[in-house]
Amino acid sequence: MNATGWLESNPDRFRDLFHAIITKLSEKQARLAIWTIENFDLSEFKYQIIGSNSPFKDSNSKLAGDGLLIKLDPVQVEALTDTLESGLGSSIFHMEIEANGSVQFSAYDGLLYALFGDEISLDLLEDLKAREVIYKYEISHPE
Repeated sequence: MNATGWLESNPDRFRDLFHAIITKLSEKQARLAIWTIENFDLSEFKYQIIGSNSPFKDSNSKLAGDGLLIKLDPVQVEALTDTLESGLGSSIFHMEIEANGSVQFSAYDGLLYALFGDEISLDLLEDLKAREVIYKYEISHPE
């Protein structure tokens, strides 16, 4: 069973959270959009510079500056995590991950609070909570 909701992450475990989410979603033709105040060497990844608007159809995010759009490849999960690790929770001020045509993960102001979509399973959330990668999560119940 999958869910939609929000989570509160452990600031000491941002790398583990990011790695778990992109590992899960990279199998589903996913793309990562980030807006950052730091320059990262992304030369080994397929990416493009985007404007301030999110490129994803079901997102209304608009941020200052240009963002980067990176195609997620399961083979490059570890390398991408290593490349972006220093900015998680600090210089990456917004990220969105789209998979199968809809935003499945979005985090504002770093990674402390994030919204997740139905491609993020309850099993994954429970595992992250048990490993103290996240403090808690809440499922949204549509009215």
